[in-house]
Amino acid sequence: MTCTGLNGTETGTITISGCTDSGSATATQSQPLVTTALATGGTVTWTNATTSTFAAPVLVSIKAKKCPGYVASTKKNPYSGPEPSADKFSGSVTADTSGLKIPGKYKGEVCISASGNVTALKALKVS
Repeated sequence: MTCTGLNGTETGTITISGCTDSGSATATQSQPLVTTALATGGTVTWTNATTSTFAAPVLVSIKAKKCPGYVASTKKNPYSGPEPSADKFSGSVTADTSGLKIPGKYKGEVCISASGNVTALKALKVS
């Protein structure tokens, strides 16, 4: 399954969207879920009422050059304003009612704006 959208806020909720799958019954998007459910592991409820449980992810900070709001700083034109950050994440899928293979894996990349908005940098892939 590949999901191209991940939108929400660091302190609120996130919705996973734009999902396509190969054989599972996962819906094309999730119900809104509390951001900490993804940050610490938790259950994603899809719009068709099936669920997938993600274990806590391994997070790795990456360069945010392709994130909205990134400004390249140069010696001639230094920028000292707030910059977005980006994280690469990966983990395991520990339970599922939609037909995904268990145990499974998930991975993706997100941008986090200076104001706390979260968007997908690279698609969420679940296998």
